[in-house]
Amino acid sequence: MATEFEPGAAVGSYRVHHLLAQGGMAMVYDAAHRILPRRVALKVMHQHLLDRPEAAQRLLQEACILEAFAHPGAVRVFDCGVLPDRRPWIAMEYVGGESLAALFARAGALPIATVVG
Repeated sequence: MATEFEPGAAVGSYRVHHLLAQGGMAMVYDAAHRILPRRVALKVMHQHLLDRPEAAQRLLQEACILEAFAHPGAVRVFDCGVLPDRRPWIAMEYVGGESLAALFARAGALPIATVVG
């Protein structure tokens, strides 16, 4: 997994610890607010998508939807912004533990009670 921001790098008011994951649209870092005792999942759009304005719009729209959704089963958005190179980022509630992909790979199909519980 390639990383763009090294540990200690600043993104907005957040300090990057390490890369957690990456997908087709963004990289997600374990980070913390520089002043507040707040750990976050920091999602930053990939640099190669800069020539696709709809990708940046989609990432910021994700932040707006999550903010409006406000449900105990969804992560909270703490902050968002745009880097000097025009890439958007979102600081979201950090939720530790196993990813859904890893859980499905390990356990297969889950009982409905587990999924809705």
